[in-house]
Amino acid sequence: MEERQNATRRSVTKARIKSLKTAGFASWAGIAFASRMPVAMAPLAMVFLVRDRPDGLAEGSLLATLYVIGEMVGAPILGTIASPRRLRQHLAAGLAIGGSAFAGVALFRDAPIWLLMILSLIAGAAPAATPGGVQTILTRQFKEADVPFALSVSRVHATVVWSVAPASVGYLALTVAPFTPFLLGALLFLLSASMLIFISAGSGNIQGKKPDSVKKSVTELSRAWPLFLGTAAVNFLVGLGELELVALLSSKGIQVIWAGPLVAGFSVIGVVGTIAFGLGKWPGNHRQQSTWLIVMMCSGTVICAISSNLLPLALGFLFSGLFVPCFMLVRNLALRDLLPEQFHTAGFSVLYASSCVGYVLCGATASVTLKFSQPQTSLIGAAGAVAVITFASFVVERRLASSRQELTATNSFS
Repeated sequence: MEERQNATRRSVTKARIKSLKTAGFASWAGIAFASRMPVAMAPLAMVFLVRDRPDGLAEGSLLATLYVIGEMVGAPILGTIASPRRLRQHLAAGLAIGGSAFAGVALFRDAPIWLLMILSLIAGAAPAATPGGVQTILTRQFKEADVPFALSVSRVHATVVWSVAPASVGYLALTVAPFTPFLLGALLFLLSASMLIFISAGSGNIQGKKPDSVKKSVTELSRAWPLFLGTAAVNFLVGLGELELVALLSSKGIQVIWAGPLVAGFSVIGVVGTIAFGLGKWPGNHRQQSTWLIVMMCSGTVICAISSNLLPLALGFLFSGLFVPCFMLVRNLALRDLLPEQFHTAGFSVLYASSCVGYVLCGATASVTLKFSQPQTSLIGAAGAVAVITFASFVVERRLASSRQELTATNSFS
């Protein structure tokens, strides 16, 4: 019996891997890499670019913040106004503008700070709808049963990119020149724009109904606000844990050299968790799954915060990291369930923007809390706040889902 089950699992896995090839996943992975890499490089590259100026570190932080703000603003706006039938063209235009802004930062690196601030905003805002748009297109290439697996592979791909990008920035900025990460980013953005234009039309556009208006899109997206709030909360907790890890280790008398391996392990174990989650079938709906995943993350954070030795601290940190990418995957699936097809690009874009909000808030929170409290105190407080938000979001999401089902049933009866 067990052998038969294992054989069935292997055959399903092979079929899903074959579906990746059939759907042209390699081409879309290339587009995703070329469009994600500059995004992951940009904040740190901003710091390296101006660090030799007077007040360079402060200016670099400002440019990095403006870049993220550009993403936060650009993602929901551009994702909402993008036409499903011309989605590839809209995304390519945004990438081309973003690439031009990256090139401008490299060429005008000695310009007044106000010009670099404008270019940073444009570089963040123009391509901000790309992650959501590419994800929308990608999921249309698969059968519904294979979508979770495809998204899990996409999540692994994103984790690898975000792990490689900082090291690439450091190497290029320190061994070649501080502006070279921006030249590379410009080339990658323009490459991904070209790939979007020349990929077969049948693999890129969505033949869905176009949203009636921006107002209609905003109304529809507003119903998914618990999803966006929960995503921002989790990214806040993850970012805070990474930012305060060095201070946490130091406060417990543990060598801070362990911070690097722990962060690397956080990413690696997240990849393992994502693949396992994408291949398996799990009880409950996506709303229930995301709630339990957050409970696991918060539990790992609390264990990490209260531990006085390296081993339990590391186990808590890694336990939390196991479930973070799984949560992001489930949030995407829940959004697809909640919103009609023509709003998926806008929904994914707002989801991406909400994750940016979480990271921005965690940076501001860390700078304040580390002055007035111990890192373990702020981490426990953050975990508690996220748990409360999770419970409230779960209740609201369930009511919204029930209301939608009742409305659908009423319309069908009518």
